[in-house]
Amino acid sequence: MRSNTIEHLRNDTFSWLYFGGVLTILFLPLVDGWPWAIPVPWVQANLFRILFILLANFFIARIILKDTWKLLPEKPARIPFLLLLGFGGILVIANLFSLDPSFSFSGTPFRGWGVLNDLSYIFFAVFLFLTLSQRNWEKVWKIALSVALVATLIAIIQYLNINLAFIRADPGRPASTFGNTMFFAIFLVALLPFSVSFLWNSSTLKSKILFVAFTLLLLFGIVLSGTRAAFVGLAVSTFFFFLFYPSHKSSKLLRIVALGLIGMAITMYLLLQTIPPPNFVQNSTLLSNIWQRSSLEEIIHTEPRFASWSFAIQALNDRPFFGYGPYNSSIAFDRYFDSNNPRFYGRMEGWWDTFHNFYLDLAVTTGFVGFLVFLGFLGSLFFFLSKKRVVSPEHTRAIHITQTAMVAYLTTMVFSFNSFATSLIFFMLIAYSLFLLSLPSPSFNKNKTRAS
Repeated sequence: MRSNTIEHLRNDTFSWLYFGGVLTILFLPLVDGWPWAIPVPWVQANLFRILFILLANFFIARIILKDTWKLLPEKPARIPFLLLLGFGGILVIANLFSLDPSFSFSGTPFRGWGVLNDLSYIFFAVFLFLTLSQRNWEKVWKIALSVALVATLIAIIQYLNINLAFIRADPGRPASTFGNTMFFAIFLVALLPFSVSFLWNSSTLKSKILFVAFTLLLLFGIVLSGTRAAFVGLAVSTFFFFLFYPSHKSSKLLRIVALGLIGMAITMYLLLQTIPPPNFVQNSTLLSNIWQRSSLEEIIHTEPRFASWSFAIQALNDRPFFGYGPYNSSIAFDRYFDSNNPRFYGRMEGWWDTFHNFYLDLAVTTGFVGFLVFLGFLGSLFFFLSKKRVVSPEHTRAIHITQTAMVAYLTTMVFSFNSFATSLIFFMLIAYSLFLLSLPSPSFNKNKTRAS
């Protein structure tokens, strides 16, 4: 059976080699050899491709030698698996119809973009799905959290303006080793639910204290970044976590408490908009920066993202099927850019190469075809994960945490775009989701046994 074939791959003699390669890749977001290894996303993405090509070649050789070709997963993982591959095919087609095919394929070094990288991420997700066992997945998330912890400590060093070798001081909004505070914050927000998960499942006081410290440090790193998209992603994912908390005696009470706290938080936020910042806020660079960036009046009247989104909506009608070509948002942006728009303060055209909204960028650059296939993939993934929660109670917590992490990431993408580190985490979440879907369901197996 196919499922047995995939399970056999996950317990292959060389699974340690695959696992070691994956762990090496996980540390790539920390690579920031400034000023020799820049642009950072370009260096990280290239190292990723080199490492993954080595792993993939060895993996393919093993498949050929073992004559193992039945790698298509069983239901319910099959549909999202095929849609993921289909989305990769759409990217290739959109690249062929691109207004700038070369740029679409390789992207800009300063972002780590390009269809070449996207296809690498997709195949990496497939590789993770086929090779990692449950035990290895737990280790992977712990290592990823360790990477996030190190990144947060580096950000704290930057913020405190401590001069150390290879660490740039950044007392404003530190970006750690990610080249941009937004990427740093998104990386932390997407991993935070797994820290909560390990805390949730901790059986000893020592481990509970450890993961409480992990969680608090990640939260501090998010605050330190001052990234509003991350704040929104954190709020929405927290709401999702409590609202769809797995059925339990206390789940109803948790939902009521969570809704009450969220209501209080929204009310407090609106009330704070009506008063000047207190002295302790004014005396703190960190707090005053967050206060200013969280100003509702400033967001409504000066935030340039809203103007850029209107440009994207206009551009959608130009090339509705396969768009301008992957990562060609700057062409559409320049076409509809209005330097008289007060939100852009008279800046010259071309200063934005993205609409700062992943979904609009995707729709403009791959057309409605690419956009709908991507939405179909996400929809199928969430749908089958939700069904899996019902038939596999023993996997409910893992599924809930994974969905929460996906909600956190996907929410931040309303106001953001990707780089290497954020793409890496996203496709790891996809691979883990497919893995959870591929696990046997006791209730399904019982029904199958009765039928036979």
